[in-house]
Amino acid sequence: MLSISIVTFIVIAILHTCIPYVRTEPVAARYGAGCVYIEPKIYCYGGRLFSRDDSGQLALASNIFNSLDLSESRDLAALQYSWESIPHVEPEANYDFGIVAIPDHNAIFIDGGSGKDNPDGYKSKYNTTIYMVDDEQWNTDIESGHLHTSGHEAILGPGNIVYVWGGASYPDIERQEEALIYPLEMFHFHFQTLSWSIGPAVSSYQVAREWFSAALGSDGVSIYYVGGESPSAPRFENMTRYYYEPSPMNQILIFDTSGQRWRTENTTGVTPSTRVFHTLTLKPNTGELILFGGMEPRNKTEFREDYFYLLDTVNMEWSTRDISAPPGVAHVVTTIKDHSAVLVDNNLFIIFGLIRNQQSTSDVRVLDTELWSWRASISGVSDSTDMPPDSDSSGSGLSPGAIAGAIVGSVAAVVIIGAVVIFCYLRKRRHPRKKQEESNVVNETRSKGENQEHGLTSNPRSPNDISTANESTTKASSSEDPNRGNPSNFYGTEKPDGAPRLVMIPVKPDGVQKL
Repeated sequence: MLSISIVTFIVIAILHTCIPYVRTEPVAARYGAGCVYIEPKIYCYGGRLFSRDDSGQLALASNIFNSLDLSESRDLAALQYSWESIPHVEPEANYDFGIVAIPDHNAIFIDGGSGKDNPDGYKSKYNTTIYMVDDEQWNTDIESGHLHTSGHEAILGPGNIVYVWGGASYPDIERQEEALIYPLEMFHFHFQTLSWSIGPAVSSYQVAREWFSAALGSDGVSIYYVGGESPSAPRFENMTRYYYEPSPMNQILIFDTSGQRWRTENTTGVTPSTRVFHTLTLKPNTGELILFGGMEPRNKTEFREDYFYLLDTVNMEWSTRDISAPPGVAHVVTTIKDHSAVLVDNNLFIIFGLIRNQQSTSDVRVLDTELWSWRASISGVSDSTDMPPDSDSSGSGLSPGAIAGAIVGSVAAVVIIGAVVIFCYLRKRRHPRKKQEESNVVNETRSKGENQEHGLTSNPRSPNDISTANESTTKASSSEDPNRGNPSNFYGTEKPDGAPRLVMIPVKPDGVQKL
């Protein structure tokens, strides 16, 4: 029994190591988190609580970094329980930071934020960090290229350059709002060299803003900044405290990454109400920008009821759509703020956020951007790697989840087979005498059976008897036998050993013997 317990322990330990930890309940509710997509997973980092925890902190202290694998098809109810926790050492808890994926290097760039448990209070521990997905390693040894800010945006532009702009900074944390600074310059982070450079600034602090949203346009060079709030005038002569005005939604601030210049364009159509804490996402197949959620800038407890718009960046025209919810679809949302929005194929994932009654949520909702309808289930994401038409693609049909499952299954099979072999070996070593005795009994029985079959007994015979037997055998061999060399056919009533043979006599149905 001891050997079985040891083998069982080994099997469980190996399987536990090979199979990633999958939650049996949704992740903790949060808002102010950041989510990005690197195929085939959505990665979400950080977030904050609605009210301070027992230690007085707003930043989420545990369950900080998670991923959601989209390679498998599943319904939305199961999707809520499919998060995988990613162990992390650095960085610490954080919220209201800038985050962007760098798919060419399977990297996640995180900048600024509000943080917790550090000497600077509202600042995150590190100004800039990078997570390498393949290596599962954080890089925190990056030189700071600008003031530590929160409420800003980081957008990936051409050449794997990250453009960081906006937000507010508290360089003198003891004075807090009295020392508030709005950065005006565009900061460039060059991923290849892990270095910073400074681009052009906006014209004045009235153009600067925070709590806005931004996205790279379909032309690949224009970054659109929509919504938020801007300082309108200083409250004091030192210009460190401001009155604020909502940023107009019919005037879009645009940065041209190719010409390195700022411009503003007016819009037409159905103009959205002003807002903060919303999201802006590019829909690549149409070039439209999807505006979702948000709340009123002057009253940050009032959600915007007009939660959905589209911006045509070619004609600079706003429009909206009627979003439907088929019967039975439970995961829908109409008013939400400080959430994350990630587009995968034609599905817009609305993740976490603050909903009505000021309640944070852990839900994942999916909007079909072709049908403009909430989904009850999703299909596994397709592989973005195109195979040549004449290439052998027989082995390319497995999703990453299926490949992982095959690997785990193979390891499990090897472990189980090895466990059986070990168990049999240990059992054989424990009972060698018993096995030998059983073998001797079997051999003795087999020997007796063979002797009886050849008409021999176990008693010794005299030389005369043996001679007589040999003579009889010789005579029998010299007789003519027409069936010799062929299978024996017995037609008589006796077997070759002389025992009576059972004879079957045919009988008619009426019981009379047939002659």
